[in-house]
Amino acid sequence: MPKRLSFISVQHGHGIQAAGYEVQPLRTGNERTITHRMNDTFAQILDEDGVVTELTKDYVAVKLKSGEVKKFFIGEKIITSTGNRYPNDIVTTATKVGDKYKKGDCITYNKGFFSINPLEKNKVDYMSGCLARTALREASYTLEDSCAITMELAERLKSKASEPHYIRVTYDQEINNLVKVGSTVDIGDSLCLIEDSVSASAGVFDDETRKSLALLSSMSPPSRVAGTVASIEIHYKGDIDFMSPTLSKLAKSLESSRKKTAKEMDKEFVPNEVVGDVRIGGHTIGTEEAIVIVNVNYDAPMSNGDKLVFGNQGKSTVGELLVGNTRTVQGDKIDAIFGAKSFIDRIITSPFKNGLCNSYLMAVGDVAYEMWTKK
Repeated sequence: MPKRLSFISVQHGHGIQAAGYEVQPLRTGNERTITHRMNDTFAQILDEDGVVTELTKDYVAVKLKSGEVKKFFIGEKIITSTGNRYPNDIVTTATKVGDKYKKGDCITYNKGFFSINPLEKNKVDYMSGCLARTALREASYTLEDSCAITMELAERLKSKASEPHYIRVTYDQEINNLVKVGSTVDIGDSLCLIEDSVSASAGVFDDETRKSLALLSSMSPPSRVAGTVASIEIHYKGDIDFMSPTLSKLAKSLESSRKKTAKEMDKEFVPNEVVGDVRIGGHTIGTEEAIVIVNVNYDAPMSNGDKLVFGNQGKSTVGELLVGNTRTVQGDKIDAIFGAKSFIDRIITSPFKNGLCNSYLMAVGDVAYEMWTKK
């Protein structure tokens, strides 16, 4: 086995999606076949011919050749990895009811890792990373396999993350001014206002007072990140009917939405009521207590200390962000600087070949574009 060949699957197995991922010009064919070995978080491949019978914002239904109707999820799916939460957008290749599919076609895919092939609309290809013109030289910021990247590349390498906010509420407390899904929040913004049963029933808090109390974190938990409210969940212990009016209204609304989704997907509905000692977000849910989870999605930029991989095996950490106009002698813009010694010490030569082939293929593409668009 060639040196470090096994590192390819290891590095890609630990990768997360980024804004600037694209299908590489230099390919091996695995970009297409990899979808057949993945779960529904990444892609769904049909095992029979079929036709789309339903297409909604939440699912796509396909009637297979055998007569069976299968429904496939569309929407955001939160994946937890190494303690962090990442939102993944699952989309479909279908455009309308009546679209026909062949066995082996892709019906849904994760658009953070795959893109539709422009020549075959029912096939998707793996986006293995960002194309970056990389200069190989030794510098203080390339010691110990570190690197330097431009601000533009850092922007392309930003990823989307999700920050859960766990709000503990007892059944006798009211929850007011809860943020809505889709609203934007800044760091420190109030997510909701928690009132005890006495003050809530007496109506002692008017709108101005509530704004003042929003400054108290114990009564008004703040957002820890700046982003968009993606979803709201609730887990509870005890009968919903025993909750305060506002908490009960929230729980019934969220559970009704989950029940509707389960019915549409032909799945069994399981309430979020917990039994026994259960810890969620570091909180143990006691009797007649609930945990409201507000998920806020935000962009996590690439910065100093973050990890990335050059080629398929050249793992590195960002040592410096380049500011200014860094170019080659020919005038081509440089996106990153990495140590040639880091490749040589690993005894890998594929990055040199990949860089040469990608540069050649991009140049050929530019020439072909000019030929076809020339009047």
